[in-house]
Amino acid sequence: MELLIKSWNGYRPIRFLVVGVASVMVHIFVAYLYIYFIDRDSVIGSNVLGFSVAVVFSYILQTKVVFRKDISYESAFKYIGVQIVGVTISILVTNYLLFGSPYLKVLFVVVLLPMMTYTIHTLWTYKETSFI
Repeated sequence: MELLIKSWNGYRPIRFLVVGVASVMVHIFVAYLYIYFIDRDSVIGSNVLGFSVAVVFSYILQTKVVFRKDISYESAFKYIGVQIVGVTISILVTNYLLFGSPYLKVLFVVVLLPMMTYTIHTLWTYKETSFI
């Protein structure tokens, strides 16, 4: 694992993207397991659990592999806050603010939202000197 991390040195946006895709897969996997084993009719429950597990998974990998920082309460709270804001923006834009083509809505969520969260994590969540 360490060799893999060293070989990606300087490719932080690519690492961020790979971890993001892996997190989406974790979300889907956990949600599907919930639906299959626990409650076939609970789309909300399965997605809340899937999202929660994916956020923890993503936080650990983003912290250790992408930004190469130590896990801490401060960065965890910031990370979770950024993720919650990202989901909220996604819901607001796709449901209320971005009228028109559903393709534009998908494009916003898939392209612009990760760019926004990457920038916020770089400038705030994992910044060397903390404001808190």
